Parts: sequence; C-alpha cells; structure tokens
Amino acid sequence: GLKTEDNFLWQDRELLAALEVKGDIAANGLIYRAMVAASRGAESLAQKIEPGWRAVTLPVDDIYSQGYQIQPGDRVDIIGTFTNPNERQIVTKTILQRVYVLSTGTAVEASRSRGYSAVTVKVQPPEAELLTFALAAQSGRLNLVLRNPQDYEHPEFAKTDISKIFDSKTTSKRERLQE
Repeated sequence: GLKTEDNFLWQDRELLAALEVKGDIAANGLIYRAMVAASRGAESLAQKIEPGWRAVTLPVDDIYSQGYQIQPGDRVDIIGTFTNPNERQIVTKTILQRVYVLSTGTAVEASRSRGYSAVTVKVQPPEAELLTFALAAQSGRLNLVLRNPQDYEHPEFAKTDISKIFDSKTTSKRERLQE
C-alpha cells in the first residue's frame, strides 16, 4: 500500500514511478494522494467524462439492469413509472434515450462481473437534473432498457397508463420484425 501521512505520499521513487501524475508537482514539494492516479494507464471515471457532460449514478438490481447484462459502453433508454398528481393515475414514460453507460458498479470497462447495485451514465447537465428529480419522485427506481448500439432512432413515445393495457388496439397481435 501507499505510505501516507496526513494525506501526502512519502517521496518513494519506486512507488511514485508506478503512479500517474494528474497535474503539476513542484520540485521537492510534497506529493498528495489527490495528485496521482492509482497506476499508469488507469483512467478515473471523472477523466472519462468530456467537458460539459455529467455522470449520474442510478441504483439498480438484477431486474432493473436487464439481469446484470448492461456493461460499460452500452447504450440504454431510461424509463420511469410515476403517479401523475393531476390525473391521479400511474403512468410510465421514457425519460431519456440512447444514454451511454460509463460504469456498472465499480467496473469502467466491459466485463462479465455480476451483481452490481449501480449503473453510472453520461448525460448533459439538464438531463442530470431530470434524472435526479425522477429518482426522487420514483423513490429511487428507474428501469434501464438495453438497446442495440447501432440503433440511432429516437422515437417519440406517448406516456403509457392503465388504459393502454386494456385497449384492444394496443394489446392486439402486432407485426414484428423478423430476426
């Protein structure tokens, strides 16, 4: 482990040679933990976010993360189910489409790891506010829908409520694309 005292690293050349410097360090100055990355080539999550973008972490479980099949680099749609206070009914709405997944749990690269409890996505600042509000209104549950990375469509969806489930046009047999 790193030898630290009051959050700065001892000047151990071998240890420091394995670390990546995040910024300028003054000659003969103290080297603080925040000034270095864990190892060369390791990129922090913050470094993966381009200027103007934000990372938002969403709580998930096996159901809300497509059975833990969502991996960093995937694209997802984010759907929420809420109670509409004006109509006093439950509605489901697609909140964001084709959102880039930065990490699953602590993994920032695709892996076969199972059992994470959070997915971090990359969004614009207004979308970060929207997701934060949706999580609060939803008591912390949103559904992530995995999509094909080549699917660039952003169709408009009307909200779904209980009436669509009982609408024979909606629930009738539909033509499906052949695989």
